[in-house]
Amino acid sequence: MTRTWHLRGQVSGAGVNATANITIAQLAAFMGVVATAATTSNFLIDQFRFRRLAVWAPCVTPGTPVNVSLKFVDDPAGTQTSGPPKTVTAVSSDTTKYAYACIEPPKGAGAASSYFNQWQDSSATAGFLNVTWPIGSIVDIWYDWFLDDAGAASAGPTIAGATAGLLYHKNIVLGSSILSASLPLNTI
Repeated sequence: MTRTWHLRGQVSGAGVNATANITIAQLAAFMGVVATAATTSNFLIDQFRFRRLAVWAPCVTPGTPVNVSLKFVDDPAGTQTSGPPKTVTAVSSDTTKYAYACIEPPKGAGAASSYFNQWQDSSATAGFLNVTWPIGSIVDIWYDWFLDDAGAASAGPTIAGATAGLLYHKNIVLGSSILSASLPLNTI
């Protein structure tokens, strides 16, 4: 049975510009890993389908624009796929209004054949999204997934300071920008 998961996080550390790629493995680890020891993990899921990513970016200084940009990676490595680029942007210079952008895989004719609508292998290292978001941004990610209780767990990323058996949402680190799942969820 396919399930939907919605996860919220917040950006700390620093903002990031559009040269930052979020990989498929980072998206999967953000959804969840199970610690097998203090420094090793397995992915919670073996495969997922990306549904949507939304960003709300706060303007801190009146009149100083804040930018959000979300774009599917052109020609993801190792996929032999390409297609028209999809970019979503937003700007705000008003402290009472967030810059809001949301990206979803293509819909309509031909959407089913889009790489970004397909089930992704959690351990794949291909870039998936280019992002621009400032510090303090709120990020929501929606996934479709299923529990593979008939197969072997896939080895997840290296972690630090974990307790074996616990579920963690691994931070997405892009340079000095860190997207962490919102409390009270376990993050690592």
